[in-house]
Amino acid sequence: MSYFSDLPQARKLLYAFNITITEGEPKMYFKLNKLTALLGYAVLVNSAQATMLNTGDTLTIHAGMPVFNADGDPVDVVDGSWFGIDSNGNKVVSGYEKRLLAQGTTGLVIGMTTSPGAYHYEIPTAADTNAITAPWDYFGATGSDYVVIPVTGGTSGLDMSGWRVAWNTIPVLSFDSDAWGIGFSDGVGNFNWSGVYGETYTLDYHSAIPAGDPSGFGGIKYASPRGSC
Repeated sequence: MSYFSDLPQARKLLYAFNITITEGEPKMYFKLNKLTALLGYAVLVNSAQATMLNTGDTLTIHAGMPVFNADGDPVDVVDGSWFGIDSNGNKVVSGYEKRLLAQGTTGLVIGMTTSPGAYHYEIPTAADTNAITAPWDYFGATGSDYVVIPVTGGTSGLDMSGWRVAWNTIPVLSFDSDAWGIGFSDGVGNFNWSGVYGETYTLDYHSAIPAGDPSGFGGIKYASPRGSC
């Protein structure tokens, strides 16, 4: 447990992506709706039937906007994409518990797996890369998000069971089971979208590292992608 020695009573690991869906080439970018970014729920969902994403659709990551205190320490992410640790176990990720996320080399491509990008002790370097999200810094160590099972599905749910994190010197932190909170199921992301490319959507996924995981972090709860297109 030495990797979290500076993080007492770690409870919930939360990721939130603000994302743009693109189809084919050229890629399109639609600016995030700020209301959705801050509140994390859909404001435009106008189809009563399930809408499927297609293989090759790309969820691009809108970078988070950090806020720093007078000492230069991050205290919030007010817009865009972020993840956080619910270190006090109150089921709320406060501003100081957030860390920003940004676009990787590809974004999240539906129907495709990825390999872990950079992960190591110390903060990311200019040479570090990762496909879905750019390598991120957490407690002075570098981490990356990746998928070992393709993300597929649509507004009836996205298969997120292959979501993994590599961080510090740990190559695999699995987030595929032990969903928590009302309305969440193991391995399924709640995806709200009108079906129109460029319109607003949200994606939420709750999980936890399985008990007894070799990483030693079994039981740490996780809530993942939340965003808009």
